[in-house]
Amino acid sequence: MTTTNTDDLNIGQVLEVALPYFDYIAPMVYPSHYPPTFIGLGNPAAHPYEVVRYSLNAAYERSSSTPQKIRPWLQDFNLGAVYTAEMVRKQIQATYDAGFNSWMLWDAANHYTPAALLGEATMTN
Repeated sequence: MTTTNTDDLNIGQVLEVALPYFDYIAPMVYPSHYPPTFIGLGNPAAHPYEVVRYSLNAAYERSSSTPQKIRPWLQDFNLGAVYTAEMVRKQIQATYDAGFNSWMLWDAANHYTPAALLGEATMTN
């Protein structure tokens, strides 16, 4: 939530303060990590496009002249919902739609969803 909250969330991370000191900032915009009812969604994990798009829209606005420094981590693991290839692709598309051109996937077990990447060439970026 470092992209949506302007306080440091008690973790010492304020986007605008950090941006000048790093080549890249990689916020973890995993839908499963947002609280119930975030932006009116009962289960944010079940709405990957909406959560990632909202979070990265906020990051884009807050990064003003340096949005190219934002490279989000996207969810490719089951938590809060069973993540399908389509759900992973929705996060990737949300990243592009928010104005960013790079992203990274995360799964602690290092088991990624190859089918989520096969259609990536057809996405708009």
